[in-house]
Amino acid sequence: DDRTLIGNPNPDFMWGINNTLEYKGFDLNFFIHGVQGNDIYSFLMFELGLLSGLNNATTDALNRWTPSNTNTDVPVANGNRARISSSRYVFDGSFIRFKNISLGYRFPQSILSRLGISYLRPYLSAQNLITLTDYPGFDPEVNYRGSNTNQGLDYGGYPYVSSYTFGIQIKF
Repeated sequence: DDRTLIGNPNPDFMWGINNTLEYKGFDLNFFIHGVQGNDIYSFLMFELGLLSGLNNATTDALNRWTPSNTNTDVPVANGNRARISSSRYVFDGSFIRFKNISLGYRFPQSILSRLGISYLRPYLSAQNLITLTDYPGFDPEVNYRGSNTNQGLDYGGYPYVSSYTFGIQIKF
């Protein structure tokens, strides 16, 4: 009788900011977005927290209940553990992600005209640079099997990859 529906995969709100700042030839463009107030059920943490001896475990297993370690919230290791979901694996999925950041420099025409170049801008950009979250999984932006009906379920999907680019824009 103690079973109840828990968690809500729908965020309270989502936000983002995109801006470009320019100063003396330098330009900085950034896009930051975040999600607040959604819950994620982590099948990955559920599997790693079974402590049944059939699969890998997190380092939390080192703090599992034993007769000499009774002051813990990690259950006892048990080869016959039932695979029953619990609130133990529901986590806050709120996050802030620095999605895109680009820094460039436009050389002045006074320098470029002598070289026969009309535009020269070297730049450095990064995608998915930093994610700030308390979610213990790989990535708080989860969507199990790519379906909206499975929103808020994490089964160890690949996290967004961070990438870095250096480039030069040039016009003659």
